[in-house]
Amino acid sequence: MKIHPLKIYCLKNRIKQKEFAKLSGISEITIHRIVNYKTKASKTSVKKISNITGIPIIDLLYPEEEK
Repeated sequence: MKIHPLKIYCLKNRIKQKEFAKLSGISEITIHRIVNYKTKASKTSVKKISNITGIPIIDLLYPEEEK
């Protein structure tokens, strides 16, 4: 299984998921579920995450797809 792009971003930037949740205004549980492929991010969450991280929206919407 591929590692979720948001998880990679947090690891590279040494940001804990809890810290990212506070920064983005998305609940900690939701961030955890997104990076562990338990749920897909909503359109609103995807926009917030993309704006903060610079990760393309398409990569957040379909993180498991091979590009």
